[in-house]
Amino acid sequence: MSNVWDVIRFILAAVLMLFGLFDILTGIAGTFRFRYAVNRMHTAATVDSLGTLSLVLGVLVAVGWDASLTLKLILLVAFLWLTSPLCAHMVARLELWTNDEPERHMTVEQTSEGVCGVPERKEDNT
Repeated sequence: MSNVWDVIRFILAAVLMLFGLFDILTGIAGTFRFRYAVNRMHTAATVDSLGTLSLVLGVLVAVGWDASLTLKLILLVAFLWLTSPLCAHMVARLELWTNDEPERHMTVEQTSEGVCGVPERKEDNT
């Protein structure tokens, strides 16, 4: 009976890891497909979260219950989930701040703070 559970665990781990790998590879293809930096950042930021989670769950299923490894991998996923959107947001704001014509690539919303909340650039006249 233990052999059956090992086979089921192996299949489940393989499916989770293959799904994570597929998700990350399609994200890489999408990143190279898009031309505009904000579109690329959106693709990269969304696929790494789901892909990493699937890969980590696959590893956890394959290894079995090990408290220290489980805690380390959960902390890894939490760290990636907290930092990836933040980094993507910062790069997108930088792109909006440095791009002279963002209207060519997307719909731009004007706010009181500037374009999409990004403050206007001040020209250096020195």
